[in-house]
Order: sequence, then C-alpha cells, then structure tokens
Amino acid sequence: RAPSGALPEGTPVLNEPQPPAPEPGGESAQGAEDVACIQFTSGTTGAAKAVRLSHRNVVVNAAQSARAHGLEAGCAAFDYLPTFHLMHLTMTVAVAGTLVLCTREDPADAMDTANRCRATHFYSLPVRLARLAVHPRLPELECPSLRAVLSGGSALPRSATAALGQHFGVPVVQGYGLQETSPSTHFDSLQAPRPGSSGRPVAGTECRIVEVGSRRVRAVGEKGEIQVRGPQLMRGYLGRELSLDTDADGWFSTGDIGRMDEDGWLYVVDRLKDVFKRDNWLVSPTEIERALLRHPAVADCAVVDHPHAFSGAVARAFVVPAEGADGTAPGTVAAEVNAALPYYEHIEHIEHADRIPRSPTGKVLRQELRERPVADPEPPHRPEEDSAMHYFVNRFTVTGDAAEFERLLGKITDYMAAQPGFRSYRLYRSAQDPQIYVETAEWTDGAAHQQAVSGEGFLGPVREVMKLAEAEAGPYTLVTERTDR
Repeated sequence: RAPSGALPEGTPVLNEPQPPAPEPGGESAQGAEDVACIQFTSGTTGAAKAVRLSHRNVVVNAAQSARAHGLEAGCAAFDYLPTFHLMHLTMTVAVAGTLVLCTREDPADAMDTANRCRATHFYSLPVRLARLAVHPRLPELECPSLRAVLSGGSALPRSATAALGQHFGVPVVQGYGLQETSPSTHFDSLQAPRPGSSGRPVAGTECRIVEVGSRRVRAVGEKGEIQVRGPQLMRGYLGRELSLDTDADGWFSTGDIGRMDEDGWLYVVDRLKDVFKRDNWLVSPTEIERALLRHPAVADCAVVDHPHAFSGAVARAFVVPAEGADGTAPGTVAAEVNAALPYYEHIEHIEHADRIPRSPTGKVLRQELRERPVADPEPPHRPEEDSAMHYFVNRFTVTGDAAEFERLLGKITDYMAAQPGFRSYRLYRSAQDPQIYVETAEWTDGAAHQQAVSGEGFLGPVREVMKLAEAEAGPYTLVTERTDR
C-alpha cells in the first residue's frame, strides 16, 4: 500500500503487483533451511565474510524483531540507514507496514521527510542520531506520528538519547545484533528503556557472557565475550559449516565484549579486536570515547591502542574539535578527561583530526587510524615530573617462539640504549619455568623515555613481541637501595 503521507512526485512506490518476469527464474526454495540470501559482514576488523541466511532465519527474526519493536499493520518504518542493511528486508514487510528508505545527507532533512511520511518508527545509526541531537534545526523539527527512535550498530551516546527523547517525547532505544543473526538478538524496552543498554534477548534467543580464554561463564556484571544462540543464527559462512564457528552446545561467539546486569539486560562494551591491555588492565576504546564526547571541545572522536614499551599499549585519541573550540589544545582536553578516568584508561597521545573515518554502517575504521604516524609523540599536559630515576619492571609469559622473543627484545634494547636518558637494562629468565621472563630498565629522564617509545625503532619490534608473549608491565618507584663498594 502507499505510504500515508505525501511523497515527492515521481517517487517509486511498491504498492501493487509488478508484471511477471520475461523469462523463468531459477528453482524456488525447497524448504525452510534453504538459503534465502547472503549478507556480508562489515569487514572493519578483517576481511568481510559472506553469511548464509536461511528462509527460517529471516522469517523468524522478522517476527522476533517486529514484536520487540512494536511494529504492526499500518505502521510506517522510516529507515535512515545504508540501503544494503538487512533491517530493510524483513520485519516491516512481515507486518504489512510501510517501509520508507531515506538517503538524505542531512539528518534534519531526513526527519522532515519522516514527518511528511507520518513515520511511526525512525531507524538510524548512532553517528547520525548524535548529529541530529546537536543539529541547529532540532528545536523546529517535529514528527507527531513518531512512536520511537531506534538505533543499533554501536553505542548511542547518552547525551543524544536524552536530547532526542526530550524533544520528540518518545523512547529512544537501541538494540544489538549482527549479520550472522539475521540480524537482531537484543532490543531495549520501549516501555521502560535503560539508557546505555541494548536490552534483553528477543523471543527464543539466549545470551551469555564468557571469559575470552577459558570460555567459563562470567558472573553478573563482569565483562567478557558475548555468546548467543537461537533460531535466527545463520546456516554458516559461505563455504564453511556452522559447526566450525559454534561450540558443541550451539553457542556462537560474537567477537564483542559486554556485560549483563542482574535482570539480563545487555551492555555492549566494545569489539574484542579493539580492546587492549595496559599493565594487564582491559581497556575499552569506546568507554574512553564516551568520556571524550562529554567534553565541550569535542564534536567527534576515536581511540585506538598504541604500543608502549612497558605497559603493552596505551590510549591514542583523535578528536574533531567542536565548533568554536579550535583554540583548545588537544593536550588540555586529554588532561581534563584523564582526571575522571582510571590511570590505565588515560590518553597518552592525542591529536586533532578533520574527520573520523567510518564504514558505511558508522563503525570507526580503527586500523586506518592505528597506521597513521604519531603527529605529536609528547604525552598530554600533566604536572611536571621530578628528575628522579625512572624504573621499569616487566614480566612476560612467552606463548610463542622463545628464541624469536629474545631476538626481538635484543633489537628493542639496542635501539633504546642509543637514546638519551637510557641508563641500564637487564633480562632474566625463570629457572623453574623457562616461559617466564622478567626485564628491568633504568632511565634518568621520563620524557626521554616517552619520546623513545614513540619511535618506529621501538614500535615495529614491539608489535611482533606482543604476538609472542603476554606482558604484565609498569613503572616502579625505588623503595630501598644498597650497594657494596
């Protein structure tokens, strides 16, 4: 049926049967488990994968999603999303609703179009909704037919949730899913939304949080990898059986880190391939980005891991200045944000960027940012350090080739020994466990050490070292010293 609202003249509308194809097509599906479509993953953390979805997958998830989203006959779903998104395929058609696809560049123009179409559900990406929430035209925008604003794909800033919810007077909610699950597995409650949460599993879906290495189920509130299972789970990747990507009980590992509260609400933290360890503390770039976005001088941002000699990795930030904030030094922003973060989340490198590179679905292209040369190797502004000796003690558990590990450490040591401020270095190997190493280093100048670990002579070998060993690292303060003369 036609949308209940005026569309520009000439807009194609699929509201009546189309003429038959001039020639016979291929064989029709023989059963519910036959492949209905092939969807591709985003490929932001590696090569894109072709996902085989069956007719059962997409039909079941259409029913699951329509129920969770409150879709019904007569609704008008407005999709301000990339037009290849799986969300377009199923649920609105399943309830005999109207589906409007919008490709407008400006989010305010998109909302104007939604108003003309009398949209009941406005779907978009977090990055677009965040732009809409601070748009200068927001106060004049209206859409009285709207019942909900819905988001997914990455975390929606709480400030955007609050601004849009207050202005339009409807729940602003988010869900969770992936191409492998047709796509939805979770959705927040329209009646009692929990800001920051992706909600509970949709009907017939199970979810758990497991430890990344051991796969032991984590306790309530603890972070770990998200696993799901349900009837919407794919048939498998193209050319690969599903059993190769699930455990014996049918659990699928999503590659995302999250936690669940005592009521089963899911909170997505980050992609597993994006989190990193600093001094053995798990660091989420997304959580640091949320802190940065609360700073008035930041319009957009991204955080990636940056190799560090003794901590494994530290946070490196790219910020797009807010309008009128060009005079605020990046180091000042980092220092003010760091004041509210635990030390292991502190931003150690920060620089301005014209824009943050993103995929068509709004995900940050972190690898592209990691590969950019460090524009300013100096750490953010912090109180002056004293001139005392700086001590570093690091423990490694080697998981790969020990000889290659020692060779790489030797290469790093040769480079570091040639830098100003270096005083001494020692490497010890455990007599009881040959996989355990401890190294100690002394530097007379902390700033010189920071400069040294920003050089490619350190960064290149360290990337290879971290593939061969797990590190527990950190600076130390000398308590007692005794030397016999």
